[in-house]
Amino acid sequence: MKEVFVTVFIMALLFTSASASAKTPLTFSSGAGAMSITVDIAIAKEFIKGTNAKMFVHKNGRSAMKAFLNGTVAIGTTGVNNVILYDNFDPEKHAIVGTISYTDNQLKLLTRNASEITKKADIKGKRIAVNGPFAHFSLYKQLNFYGISENEVTIVTLTKKQMPQAISSGQVDAIFQHGKPIENAKKALRAEGWKIFQSKNMARKFVVLVMNRKMIKQNPDVVDNVLKGILKAQKYLKTNPEECIEIVAKSKSYPLPKAKEAIEEITYDLTLRQSLPLAMETMEKWAIDNDFVKRENPQSYFTYIEPKPLMEIAPDAVTFIH
Repeated sequence: MKEVFVTVFIMALLFTSASASAKTPLTFSSGAGAMSITVDIAIAKEFIKGTNAKMFVHKNGRSAMKAFLNGTVAIGTTGVNNVILYDNFDPEKHAIVGTISYTDNQLKLLTRNASEITKKADIKGKRIAVNGPFAHFSLYKQLNFYGISENEVTIVTLTKKQMPQAISSGQVDAIFQHGKPIENAKKALRAEGWKIFQSKNMARKFVVLVMNRKMIKQNPDVVDNVLKGILKAQKYLKTNPEECIEIVAKSKSYPLPKAKEAIEEITYDLTLRQSLPLAMETMEKWAIDNDFVKRENPQSYFTYIEPKPLMEIAPDAVTFIH
């Protein structure tokens, strides 16, 4: 009887091992921000069936995009600005299969009281620090809303780490950013004070899921499971927010309060809407005018999108007409 039990136990171990080894290895890349966390949740909760998934977190979305394009990971998550600005994102080889999140109010303009900016008009003639093309584009939209030309301010490009010291020392009058640079700048300006200017819906920031078209064609079941897993993670985030905050804090190395704040600023909604390629074309036109890209004419971003996988599993999530 003992021998039978041992035999059954060994067979169970072998079956478990075989089942684990049968899972498809799957790698993702993301930036350090919270806009891709439904993928992190899907991985942590093993919602992506049939896969052994792992997320590689990079310092920013541009590095995450680079990891995808050079084949270090199979699937990328990145801001659409990186799709626009990377000339080697070839729409014949790669595709956007879904928007996983967006935000309208993440970026904030923080000013130092010593610069005497008490109302929007006082921003004229001031020095404003930005980091990256999307922040620059968003600032352009916000200034335009205030009736201020970009030529009426001085744009200073700094790293995120440089921003708090730059504003506290008076090197710049304001910083346009979110997250840690804003929090650290508030601490640095505690003695003299600061003010926040923020206008929603100036420039919607999208983070998208990008895949190789060969993968989409040759591994449709894996692609379907990825999308289903992210959709399941979205629902789980709504019903289990505290647990998901802990997952985000661990995945992104955030303090719990910061993870909570980051999640609250973002809408997680796996979709493909008509507004996505139109927003991309608007940003590209600005990028061309400001020499962020070498090409002279805007591209059609409808060719960058592959709606079929999401359409098959969640048709209501797709309102994309090409």
